[in-house]
Amino acid sequence: VSQRGIALSLRKPTVPERRAAALMALHQGRRRDAAMLSNTIINALPNNPDGYNLRGVARINFGDRAGAIADFRAAIARAGDRAEPRRNLAEAYLLAGDLDQAREVIAPLVGADSPDAGPADAGLSRSGRGSPLL
Repeated sequence: VSQRGIALSLRKPTVPERRAAALMALHQGRRRDAAMLSNTIINALPNNPDGYNLRGVARINFGDRAGAIADFRAAIARAGDRAEPRRNLAEAYLLAGDLDQAREVIAPLVGADSPDAGPADAGLSRSGRGSPLL
């Protein structure tokens, strides 16, 4: 093994590598690993929305809706105009049975002039089916 190979194997993973690992853990059903990796992203880059969004998805899968909602709100505060955390927050509200909050959260994504605009509750149902988290 070369010195370079040893150095690469000993370095800390980058934030994009941690994000990819957290996504992989979520897709494999390893929620605890995903939450732990998300925490490392948050610790490394507290103003980056990805860690909060990923941890929110892990929390919703644990049944921690309040924690997930808080994480999705933190991601939205840091995400600017990115839709992913807003969609996830709307989904969390749907899973909690709060259709009004879900509509309020998703409204900025589907304005009156949007080609996606339709009836006020288009795509939103109390069952929460139709738009997977993440």
